Amino acid sequence: MTADSDSPTARTPLGDYLRHEWLPRKGPAYASGSRRHRTWAVATLCESRLVDRPIGELTTLEIERYFAERAGTPFPQRGQLPARGSLKALFSTLNACLGEAARYGIIAENPCARVRLPPDRSEAQSIWTAEQVQQFLKFTARSRHHTLWRVLFATGMRRGEALGLTWRSLDLERGRIHITRAMLADSRRGHVMYGPPKNRTSMRTIGIDPGTRDALRAWKEQRVEESGGELADDAPVFAYADGSEFLPATVSDTFRRHVRLSGLPPLPLHGTRHTHLSHLLAAGEPVPNVAARAGHSTASLTLRTYAHVIPGDDERTIARAARLFDV
Repeated sequence: MTADSDSPTARTPLGDYLRHEWLPRKGPAYASGSRRHRTWAVATLCESRLVDRPIGELTTLEIERYFAERAGTPFPQRGQLPARGSLKALFSTLNACLGEAARYGIIAENPCARVRLPPDRSEAQSIWTAEQVQQFLKFTARSRHHTLWRVLFATGMRRGEALGLTWRSLDLERGRIHITRAMLADSRRGHVMYGPPKNRTSMRTIGIDPGTRDALRAWKEQRVEESGGELADDAPVFAYADGSEFLPATVSDTFRRHVRLSGLPPLPLHGTRHTHLSHLLAAGEPVPNVAARAGHSTASLTLRTYAHVIPGDDERTIARAARLFDV
């Protein structure tokens, strides 16, 4: 099958369906970051032994065998085993592709519907206690990245969302941050790129606590002094003294180094987001409120991801269940 051939059939090889039918049609609808992720997933699947299998003949068993093998095989570029997120990205792409083929009647059913991925052997996502967050912020108080670290812990924003902020994004009088864009992960010095946030619900307005608002005000005063005048509304919030933007890879490396030097338990930069959202849920904040703050596409996504941190009260549950038998 080529891009100009007839409509796909059950005999179309998976690789051809992914590359020439599914991705060209679906890709433009994705945000740039999601599009790159899907493109990577398609390329990876097209290097697998599934690539030449007709989509109508793929079975649940052989798909499970592929993912079991993929989970235990390092990626050749880095020599590392796939992270759980990478396996999920591969599976979600294959599932979306074959699910659509089933919906269109090209194949009888989606074999991914009954697939079970290999058990997750990785450790649970680490988060810090409130005391550890405060210790880290105290340790990095003299760092140029200190305000960025505070904003990430205080809002749960994604890295790219924070780096995409301009001074127009901040309403420091009302204590609000408007998230309308994100810096793309592959931005480099001299080639900084921006795009929309991860999904439509990621474009949002979130509130900040008074301490974080004061930290941003102090940071703005420092940037005004460094720039020798007023800051342009479209200037990046997080920048060096010369006005050049903080870059994603550098920010992650700096955070990792600061964590190591602080002596605190290891925490990836994305752990600032997990820490923020986990503490909100553990404190009893309603799931829909947390989902809106996180920019998740659905509250069910928040619930699936963070169900383990939502507190339970077994005694209260027992008492409520007993009411069924009250007469």
